[in-house]
Amino acid sequence: MSDKGRDLGPDEFWDLEPTRPRRKLRRFYHDTGTALLRISDGDAQEPEEGAKIPRRTEGKAKSQPQKPTIEELMRDKLLVRANTAQGENQPYLTYTPDYNRLIFEVRVSEWPSPYTFYERFRSDARRYLDYPAKECRPAPFFSFMPQYVQLNADQRAWYFYWRSLVREGKFPPTDFGYVMLYIYELINLSDVLSPDEVLSRLCDVWLGYRVQHPRLDRYLSEWVCDLCLIHKLPVPYERLKAIYPQIIAAARFKEFYVGCNDSSDMPFAEALFCFNSGYDWRHSKYMTDENRHLFEEHIRGAFLYACKKLQEEATGNEGPHGLNLLGSALKSYGIRQRAVRDAYSGALCSYEIKRKIEVVYFSCTRSPELRYIVTDMVKYAENNVRAMLGIKSRFGTPNLPESAKKYIAEYFAPLRASRKKKDEEPPEYERYYEADSHGISPEAALELERSSWETTKKLIEAFDEPAAEQINDSAKDLPASVPPESSLAENEKLNGALLSDTRILAGGGQASGEGGSEFDICRQAFAFLRDGDTGGFIALAERLNILPDTLIEKLNEYAYDIIGDIAAEPDEKAGWRLVPDYVFELDEHFGRA
Repeated sequence: MSDKGRDLGPDEFWDLEPTRPRRKLRRFYHDTGTALLRISDGDAQEPEEGAKIPRRTEGKAKSQPQKPTIEELMRDKLLVRANTAQGENQPYLTYTPDYNRLIFEVRVSEWPSPYTFYERFRSDARRYLDYPAKECRPAPFFSFMPQYVQLNADQRAWYFYWRSLVREGKFPPTDFGYVMLYIYELINLSDVLSPDEVLSRLCDVWLGYRVQHPRLDRYLSEWVCDLCLIHKLPVPYERLKAIYPQIIAAARFKEFYVGCNDSSDMPFAEALFCFNSGYDWRHSKYMTDENRHLFEEHIRGAFLYACKKLQEEATGNEGPHGLNLLGSALKSYGIRQRAVRDAYSGALCSYEIKRKIEVVYFSCTRSPELRYIVTDMVKYAENNVRAMLGIKSRFGTPNLPESAKKYIAEYFAPLRASRKKKDEEPPEYERYYEADSHGISPEAALELERSSWETTKKLIEAFDEPAAEQINDSAKDLPASVPPESSLAENEKLNGALLSDTRILAGGGQASGEGGSEFDICRQAFAFLRDGDTGGFIALAERLNILPDTLIEKLNEYAYDIIGDIAAEPDEKAGWRLVPDYVFELDEHFGRA
């Protein structure tokens, strides 16, 4: 052991760290900012399978891309902010669309923050735009953000073949990743292809695969809106008309899709009806396949009719372009809004295509009062449809103005009249079961009775000679034109009983001495129910010799002709009660008893 080792302490002697060889310390680059990578778009072919890998060039490359320092990145960010503050990022396109009267102004500007991490995809999309396709078998593919570089040979071959079929209008089943890759391709080529062509192809793939992939409604309802706003394109209403309710339900900017067709002269009313109701009449339990057309046609028709009438009688002009749909009851309910949209949000979109969109529009979803009124208008329209179908169940409409209720009832009035007339007509098959009728006359009745007596005489003569003589003597003195007194008395008694029964069934009350017109009877029944006088109501039914339920039905039939609905409904405690929505209207009709 050397002298140096003897001088060390016991702990220092066993420390082997000084004997390890020294290593060079590396300086790591801690910047995590975005790096600019320049990839050539050349048409260099990939090496064939089995080919030799080219030898690496000796020596250090002269020009190597260097990562920017933190100071350079901060300088770039400050430069972008300064340019934005100086107005260099001002909108390059400002316009007012003529296809949508709910939108006042649209401003489109460049995206404020530059980025380069999707430029490879954009260059690949340009290169593969006209790539030849050969028929092949499908290959499964999944990716949250599909790109060309993620495809292997089989997947790439199937994508190009599938894309060629889609361009021909054929839509074979395929994975969701291929559909999204094709949509990203169209979005990033909106400056290479014409915007109209991109919009048409997006609609094709949307309609072709929305059933297989329902998520497309959520994505394309936003991206089609962005494409149209950026390039001043009208909504393809005719292409998307079949799925318009689903689009409006999925879109965040619903006002863009409402009232964009040329046939709609009330876009604000369309917007209210489509998505500002708290009740969805499409899910009504009474809407069957047989009466679906009544719900679809008349609920919307009654709503728009009432809005149009209320607009005509309104004195103010609140709303876009003078559209004030519900008169003084809805003044100042609509709200002017400003929204900033991130174009193609959630999509793979390069910086050259990305845009910032600012929209100033008229919103009809920010007012709770307006939503309550629209909901009650829809419910009241369905109440009238239910009445046409004979359904007694009704919605309550406490927030509905009387003016709106009046116009909805006015819309259904001719429909109720025509339907009632149709119901009163007997079915065609009943005419085959009707007895032949030649009219009734006293002479014919007397002749029928005389022939009956003669037939009776002949029958008795055949079995009993004395009885036949007695009958012959009693009938001998009868004149030819006068029947026996007993027969006339019995006929008059029978006819009187039939007439009495008929009057009782009609509610006239002639049999018991208590009479009156149908108006008087219904007025009394209405008054008893309104005042809660159950005993008086039952006594009225007894005086008319009818059941209380029959009197209720008579009152409801009378009310249906007046208000288009029933007046009374079953009640667990009192048996029957008046429908609260119609008490005021019927009270005005009958007057207070």
